[in-house]
Amino acid sequence: MDNKSEKLANCTLGSRVVINMLQVVFRNVHLRNREDLHIYFDNLFTSPDLLVHLKKYGLVATGTVRANRVNIKNAITEKDERGKWEVKHEKKSGLNFITVMDSKPVSLLSTAAGVTPLGKVKRRQKGKKEKKELDFPNAFMLYNQFMGGVDLHDQRCNAIEPIIRSKKWTWIIFIRIIQSAIANSTILYNLFHEKKESTKFLAMCISKDYLSKARTGKSSVHETEKQHLPRYCCTSKCKIRTRKYCKTCKLFYCDNCFKKTHSTN
Repeated sequence: MDNKSEKLANCTLGSRVVINMLQVVFRNVHLRNREDLHIYFDNLFTSPDLLVHLKKYGLVATGTVRANRVNIKNAITEKDERGKWEVKHEKKSGLNFITVMDSKPVSLLSTAAGVTPLGKVKRRQKGKKEKKELDFPNAFMLYNQFMGGVDLHDQRCNAIEPIIRSKKWTWIIFIRIIQSAIANSTILYNLFHEKKESTKFLAMCISKDYLSKARTGKSSVHETEKQHLPRYCCTSKCKIRTRKYCKTCKLFYCDNCFKKTHSTN
């Protein structure tokens, strides 16, 4: 990868991200050994130039592509039946451009796979409850096999999206980490239990557990101590400053509020 900075200057941001992440492959894997590698990415990164560029360096790739990134078009519309597909092949680069009608038209670029061998998928037809078996191009079957986990993870995370929204990127990342942790926990739970549960169900169980631990209702043991610096009582309508600190609740209480909210035993 000589003159890497010059080559990357003319690439889109998504292409630069992929190429930068593959630098470890270019450095450590010899050209003749790269034929066993197959790179997958979604439509945020896919462009014809990127796939052709990777193939020059011995790497084949497959990815869904947005309509505005491809000059040619396949004659597939939303009016077509589910399962209909069309393909265009470029001999010089070996690039396949395939469009399939699923729930909506989906296009894919690949330098690794084409239409054959056809795979079988089950999809619902309009107005019918039963699923019908359809033939799908091999490139789509491979993409769904190796990229389906990413899409499924996003689907699980979106199922427990919080009501509180914010434009701050820190909040978005923080919430996404929690969503990912719950989604991963659901997958692990379902691996070891016969009864499968949804991500939303597990999120509700976690929430109930934390709420039960955080309640300030009656409890048999509440250890208190006097702090050196006084603080306002934690009760919303109480404005008394107090040094009485409940170690169990980790909150400050005045004597009256403590008696009201705790057991005196």
